[in-house]
Amino acid sequence: MLQRLWTRLTVLQITDRLEARLARPLQLMLVALMSISIIGMYITVMAPLRGWSWWLVVCGNLVVLLGNALALVILRRGQLRRAAILAAFCFLFAIAASLTVTGLRDSQGVLIFLIVPVLLVGLLASPRWMLVLAALCVALVVAASVREYTLPLSDNMTEEQRDRLVFITISTVTLLMVALSLFLGRFSVALRDALLDAKYLNEQLQADLAERQRIEASMRESEARYRLIADNSADLISILDQESRFVYTSPSFFSVLGHPSEALLGRSAWDLVHHDDLPHVLAAWSQIDDHTHPTTMFRFRDVHGRWQWFEASGVAAIWQGAPVAIITGRDIGERLRLEAQLLQARKMEGIGRLAGGVAHDFNNLLVAIGGFTELARETIPPGNPAVQDLQQVKLATERATNLTRQLLAFARRQISDPQLIRLDELIADMRPIVQQLVREDIELRIVQSAALWGVQIDPRRPSRW
Repeated sequence: MLQRLWTRLTVLQITDRLEARLARPLQLMLVALMSISIIGMYITVMAPLRGWSWWLVVCGNLVVLLGNALALVILRRGQLRRAAILAAFCFLFAIAASLTVTGLRDSQGVLIFLIVPVLLVGLLASPRWMLVLAALCVALVVAASVREYTLPLSDNMTEEQRDRLVFITISTVTLLMVALSLFLGRFSVALRDALLDAKYLNEQLQADLAERQRIEASMRESEARYRLIADNSADLISILDQESRFVYTSPSFFSVLGHPSEALLGRSAWDLVHHDDLPHVLAAWSQIDDHTHPTTMFRFRDVHGRWQWFEASGVAAIWQGAPVAIITGRDIGERLRLEAQLLQARKMEGIGRLAGGVAHDFNNLLVAIGGFTELARETIPPGNPAVQDLQQVKLATERATNLTRQLLAFARRQISDPQLIRLDELIADMRPIVQQLVREDIELRIVQSAALWGVQIDPRRPSRW
């Protein structure tokens, strides 16, 4: 409980560092005055004598104790000047109580403590309150002197000595307060200006420190961001010195090529470039500067000795005070493979167009052959053996026509037209052609079935089914 109360009274909430430094001595003084008040109250309470002086001392110690505690609370809230003024008044009240109880003649040593509240207010508060405290000190001494005349003379003091004591005391305290006020008036202004300058410099330092911390945090964030990009990029990112040696390699060198970074640092990059690609790589290397970012393609050897195609570009930079080149490479093996497939597709498209053109011209010839075959059949008598030969020529012409139609369909000049046909009829039509393809010692037998289902095919392209 007491420790918590002590913590609440002594923990300061002053953000300004200079005021916090000035508040520490004031805090110690307030704690000391509170301790003295408690001790004085204990001694007074334990005293056997009672009277108006006893009550005055007890009340005075209680007022000083409560006033200093209130000053601690005010100081804890960051109000340094108000706490100093309240502490000065409490100190002055304690001196007034002592003068009232003991009198002026027995309190000569107490008067020296009158400079404490004046100094306290002059240094920590304002000149106006310093003049108020100085005037109160003089008034207190005057009041004590007036009360001195109400007390009876002691055995070893005459009226002349008492008058001299009162005059000297009032004169000394007045001169002391005037001199102290003049000195603190000039010194406090200079001190206040110095404190303001120090406070301004402190604020500037705090602002500069905050700006520096912000810049450092921004740099750390930027470094972490670029490190994240470099560590997770599939591109090969490297830094080469003027001798074309690796001084940094991204983790992608290991994931793409299998080369660990430790094995590449300090090694020449040209050791891993294919010797056939090295001349144009060196030519591009010589062109790297602040305004030129050359790009070239080359083969790079992986950890297993295989060559992979890369496209790389470079830019000049300064790193750790030395000129370097930042090289960014990208694996283009898949792109080259797709380009080759595209080229092959274009070749096949050209071949298809050529085949379509040939098939179109050949189809015109077949039309003429078929027409003349029909004319020849009409001029030959039905029993002539040549009729059967002309029939085979007609069938061959039809087969050739179907073939040309397939070529036209391959060339995308003819759309497929599937139809429902019977396979037994198609096979019967193909018998003469197949018979001519086999040797004479081979007997061709075609067994047909009437239960065959019809199929959906293009009759112009039967060989595709």
